[in-house]
Amino acid sequence: MEMKDRIINTASTLYARYGIKGISMDQVAKSLNISKRTIYENFESKEELVLEVVKTSAEHLMKTINGVEKQSRSPLEHLILVSLNISNFLHAFCPAFYKNIVNYDDACKYLESKKVHFSEKCRTLFEEGKKSGVFLPDQNYDVISSIFLIQFENNYNYQPALTFTFLRGICTEKGIAELQQYSDIYHVANINQKIYS
Repeated sequence: MEMKDRIINTASTLYARYGIKGISMDQVAKSLNISKRTIYENFESKEELVLEVVKTSAEHLMKTINGVEKQSRSPLEHLILVSLNISNFLHAFCPAFYKNIVNYDDACKYLESKKVHFSEKCRTLFEEGKKSGVFLPDQNYDVISSIFLIQFENNYNYQPALTFTFLRGICTEKGIAELQQYSDIYHVANINQKIYS
């Protein structure tokens, strides 16, 4: 593994556990048994390192979510699995991380760009679900997609039950029956093989 990747992985682990503010570049260097100079040879600033940590984490999440797409049997299940993966991703970072990240403009802008991508992805899934008869027709799925993503803005406090409740409100009778089936599977069964780790 290249030094840059080692630094990103170590910083990610430390930020996830203690928050960004609580971890200095010296502490990252010490954890790796390298000099702070080596970190600054790879990253110009802590801001750049935070951005790279966020990008790497988000890319990993995207790969996981893309893998889930192949496993999903329906747009409804896909939305549930996307939500569960995002939930696990969010819970991988401590509350202090989310309080601190707002001070890093580039990382926040990057996360906003990813929200746009997720919103488009969700919109497509809602439209597919409408065509297959699991979601109500004549709904504004642009707005619904945006509202759907708001549930994740509380970051660490997100609860998967919110997703099931939200989705039930826009399901047809066919969709409610399918949702109940997935509720039984994903609330009771071990879903580790399908979610972010």
